[in-house]
Amino acid sequence: MKKILLCTLLILTITACGKETKITNFKECADAGNPIMESYPQQCRTADGRTFTEEIGNELDKTDLIRIDKPRPNSVIEPSFDIEGHARGYWFFEGSFPLVLEDTDGNILAQHYTTAQGEWMTEEFVKFSAEMKVDFGNATTGYLVLKRDNPSDLPENDDELRVPLMFDAKLSDKADITDLPDELNMDNMKLSETTPISVDYSGKIEEGSPLIDFIDTLETKYTSPDESNLLVVSASEESPDKEILLIDKDHNYKRVLFCGTPCDWHKGGWISDDVFFVTGINEDIENSNDHRPVLYLFNLDSNTVKTFNGPVIPQP
Repeated sequence: MKKILLCTLLILTITACGKETKITNFKECADAGNPIMESYPQQCRTADGRTFTEEIGNELDKTDLIRIDKPRPNSVIEPSFDIEGHARGYWFFEGSFPLVLEDTDGNILAQHYTTAQGEWMTEEFVKFSAEMKVDFGNATTGYLVLKRDNPSDLPENDDELRVPLMFDAKLSDKADITDLPDELNMDNMKLSETTPISVDYSGKIEEGSPLIDFIDTLETKYTSPDESNLLVVSASEESPDKEILLIDKDHNYKRVLFCGTPCDWHKGGWISDDVFFVTGINEDIENSNDHRPVLYLFNLDSNTVKTFNGPVIPQP
């Protein structure tokens, strides 16, 4: 009875407005749900037949000189990340070559070097590795630039591999996002979109409301470190509808995410006073028979929510 009352109080009929979005690049095409072709680089095709190709930097042009294994183009990096790959011996000098991390405007965010993991005085490929630490500032995307070491300083000897990347400072410590399902491996999660937090329903919990008793029965509720907000993940097995509520000290609540049967959200947690996450499984947008792990990362300070999706979960 309490769950029925909760649905009566909170669940609205949501009508999507048919608003045409102008598509100008691969990301916009993919975000709009258009089919992705199995190619490298990936290609996305719109309903009107236009094709957009994912940017992967100049990897294909440099594959006979240097190859990057980690991080791969368009992956999400943290403020501390590992770099691995293979390069021809003449890409090194004294067993190393320079690394630069830039934002999309060309501003240098960090500089470092990578080290050969073997004999570098050869024309064959040699494994290299490095760990880089960076403060992203306000930047969200940029390039890792792997430069050929050029002790001669002659322009004709300059060369570089440019790897486009996405930045996420809020995922700097995976230990903060704990006790996740086995299929939700953060190493395999890819940022799919960043959108403003949308509040589609709000109100105040009055004394005696059935919401109070219902929330008390939930295990999926989490208090922020400063105790200013309660995160409630309504994930009852008896209801197909899932919703994420924020409730402040004055019992004002707002619903920041809602989904019906395509979603199955498990749990959540707080990373800081202003940042919280929710994890679960969503129906795949391209094939309703497939499902993918999902992680929503909410930032109340910037009023944004980032959606990370993992690979398709094999069905038994």
